[in-house]
Amino acid sequence: YWDAQNHAYIHLNPLQSHDVNLTLQKRYAFLQWEQGSGKTPAAIFTGQHRVEMGAVHSIWVISSAISIRNNWDVILKGAGFSYVFVERLADLQRIRPGDFVILTLNKVSQYKKQIGRYIKQLGYKIQFIFDESDNISNPSSKQTLSVLSCFRRCKYKLLTTGTSTRNNISEFAPQLELLYNNSINMISWCRTLYSYDKRSADMEHKENPYYAMPIPAYKKGYRLFANSHLPEKITVFGVGQRNQDIYNADELDRLLGKTVITRTFEEVTGKDIRRIHQMPIPFLPEEREVYNIVLKEFYRIQREYYSSTGNSRKDALMRLIQQITLLLRISAAPDCMKEYEGETPLKEVAVVEALARWPDEIVAIGVRHTTVLDRYAAAIREYLPERPLFVVTGSTVTFAKRRALRDVLRDSQNGILLCTQQSLPSSVNFEFVNKIIIPEMHYNNAGMSQFYMRFVRYTSTEKKDLYFPIYIGSLESNLMQMVLAKEKLTMFMKGQDADMDEIYAKFGVDYDLLSTLMTRETDDEGHLRIHWGEQKIA
Repeated sequence: YWDAQNHAYIHLNPLQSHDVNLTLQKRYAFLQWEQGSGKTPAAIFTGQHRVEMGAVHSIWVISSAISIRNNWDVILKGAGFSYVFVERLADLQRIRPGDFVILTLNKVSQYKKQIGRYIKQLGYKIQFIFDESDNISNPSSKQTLSVLSCFRRCKYKLLTTGTSTRNNISEFAPQLELLYNNSINMISWCRTLYSYDKRSADMEHKENPYYAMPIPAYKKGYRLFANSHLPEKITVFGVGQRNQDIYNADELDRLLGKTVITRTFEEVTGKDIRRIHQMPIPFLPEEREVYNIVLKEFYRIQREYYSSTGNSRKDALMRLIQQITLLLRISAAPDCMKEYEGETPLKEVAVVEALARWPDEIVAIGVRHTTVLDRYAAAIREYLPERPLFVVTGSTVTFAKRRALRDVLRDSQNGILLCTQQSLPSSVNFEFVNKIIIPEMHYNNAGMSQFYMRFVRYTSTEKKDLYFPIYIGSLESNLMQMVLAKEKLTMFMKGQDADMDEIYAKFGVDYDLLSTLMTRETDDEGHLRIHWGEQKIA
């Protein structure tokens, strides 16, 4: 088909064609291709083939709002496909045989009953495509329940995502249920289930009452899946609360092997163009001082940054979470705190100096909070006033403006794109940007890769450099360790059994990270204390 954005025809390469061939041999398929590897073309060709063979009435595509509006709507319109964008109930009446039907997840939730009734009238004879299927990783969310209600009985289903899990293996269960609808295709072959006794913290074993039976629907099935395979959640302190082993790994691997087709960006494109660089930065005395205030005197400043829930018990439960959040905020931009009395923080200076070293490069900077974004915008305007600066947040820049920004940024030749990572999570691609800086990390690499893979695309030809500036001796070091630990689980879900040394090498971690980790401990009186290295600081 014709790609109007890049002014070229889109064809599948041999490896992509091979995988699409495999998806067409089954009624249900799961493509786990890394971001930038061409999942959208693969889904389009799969849907086209089903229509041409007369197997389905129409092709239904659902995804997040930004993916539908900035990707599917643009591509289908530019290529001249017949499609219906369902934004109101009346749009369902415009659907004709052979059409693509695109919906946002919000609309699926809003029109759940009407969509379910319409698809039932079609005898479920549709090609269902769920782009970015990891959006239903939370089994209790309204979106997950709506998607399952509407589409679990469809005759043909294709799920696509860059990573099926973000934080833990249980997030795969709702996607598995959507794909196989608790049929004989998802049998529980685990003889033993695992759980922890809450009082003694000892692991318990018991026989699986559903052995050789389909995994049941909804919460009962999610609990069974978790007890079959789930390692404990990884804390922000970079270690598992109890254990990081994957239970019944062979059975999980067998299930993934028949369900998921996994490809890395390098496999699909034949290009190894990503280079990750760590930028360790020491704390200046005034930066360390405000950091220590949050560690030692959080009780004093808590109400300046967080309002009370009105319930003392809830406030006590939230205290540690709020303290961790504030420590990470300081690690990104110490001057976002009222208590900071120094000059421009060293991390912001390091980012500005890096920008100055690339006077003729277009650079992207991704943070997570608007307060941090404001501090970096001020620093860039102060030290590099001559460079074009484009500031993007989800609340201030519309989808259409984000699409239009692509051409403006490319024409600037040395512009700086400063944005929140969540404002560019999918479908807005800037393949011409080669320098990416992430001063504020996400809690997992899956979240960050949704951002930085906007710049590492199938059509990219030059090397891409990713920079992670990290304050040594801050909670950021723990956050990086947590990202690496979660990445090991993610790689298992992608069929890659890697040890931590390989993951350290992949992320460019070449300094003694463990020596800078903070730990959470309890003293003799039962009070919570945070330790850093060998020094007790709170």
